[in-house]
Amino acid sequence: MRLVLITLALCLCLVPLLAQQEYEVRMDKKEAFTVIGMEVLNTMDSAVMMELWTRFIPAISQVPNHVGEQYYGLNYYTEELNEEGEPGFGYMAAAEVRNLPDVPEGFVSREIPASAYAVFTHRGPAQNMSKIFEYIYGQWVRETQLKPKMQPSFEVYDHRYDPESPDSIVEIWVPVQE
Repeated sequence: MRLVLITLALCLCLVPLLAQQEYEVRMDKKEAFTVIGMEVLNTMDSAVMMELWTRFIPAISQVPNHVGEQYYGLNYYTEELNEEGEPGFGYMAAAEVRNLPDVPEGFVSREIPASAYAVFTHRGPAQNMSKIFEYIYGQWVRETQLKPKMQPSFEVYDHRYDPESPDSIVEIWVPVQE
């Protein structure tokens, strides 16, 4: 699983390629939930992202009340300013928890509000994942009637994820206004 998440982090940081296909999308709702994990702020540098996952995977056993066997890659805006003095952004490698226990040193927690979501399904090797993000935040955002919310979006990595398999599945959950 460690190699899987390291490969994922690297692929997410590659320069997005122009999407040439349609992707499966469905609507879903998710109640509020809490995650604990590790974050990086104001960078999408692939080396920094890989280092985040390499720190998080061996430390998962320190996450109390961990729910399920899935992991989240959260993307969100922060109050921390970026180099240009504007609101920044964060990326978090995380696991869902029941109840918010004491957060272990070196970890952060984040509450994800209940929302309606457009859920996109990426099928295929991790090296192609940048295409779905280009599609979502390029073509789909321009063409949809739905309005994305300014709250965290996230990727879900579970037993269906295998970074090199053509049958690999990752879901990308984008919060939308109802």
